[in-house]
Amino acid sequence: HQGADVTLSTTATSPTAGTPIPFTATFSEAVNGFAAAGLTVTNGVAGPVTRVNGRTYTFSITPNADGPVTVTVAANAAFDAAGNKNTASTASSVTFDSTPPTVTVNGQTTSDRTPVITGTVGESTATVSVNVGGQTFNAQGSGTSWTATVPTDLAEGSFTITATATDTLGNDDTATATLVIDITGPEPTVSTTSASPTATAPIPFRIEFDETVSGFVQGHITVVNGNVASFT
Repeated sequence: HQGADVTLSTTATSPTAGTPIPFTATFSEAVNGFAAAGLTVTNGVAGPVTRVNGRTYTFSITPNADGPVTVTVAANAAFDAAGNKNTASTASSVTFDSTPPTVTVNGQTTSDRTPVITGTVGESTATVSVNVGGQTFNAQGSGTSWTATVPTDLAEGSFTITATATDTLGNDDTATATLVIDITGPEPTVSTTSASPTATAPIPFRIEFDETVSGFVQGHITVVNGNVASFT
């Protein structure tokens, strides 16, 4: 007489980030003797088997790593009332994915108090949330790039931008960068080493800004009763 057939099923979706992964073994008739030793598992470790009734048994598999987790009930793992042993099951497989999407965020210095924040994300289906200055808002993605506009004016100063990427399984990762809002222009100071009055010509002057600047050229200097002789 042929022993019981057995079918494996799971309530887990594939892929899944959940662990351990639940499985149910359903036999075609009541059996005894079924235990974790009767399971063949790839990329995982089986927990203890729980008997629900003579035909139904449950157990969970803890994955070893990302990738397919495959389980099979081996032949001769259980026996019916007459001592006939079961046939092997068809393999059941669930892909385990616990790897979060990579995410980057670009820092910047700007005078725009509602700047556009940019970055990249490793999975195009992931969602990106941005937090800066106490504001949290969602980014818009295009492939592996994303952008997000700060919705409310930020004060002048330095802020930490935190970007969080979450994939469809709930795996998430964060990245940070610095945002500087600078709405105060540079302040120039004009000085000279020449005494006043002086008979020396040309008269040396020095212009010093209170922060690093660019774009300053000779044409930006206004002179009364004289001309700029040299500019460095």
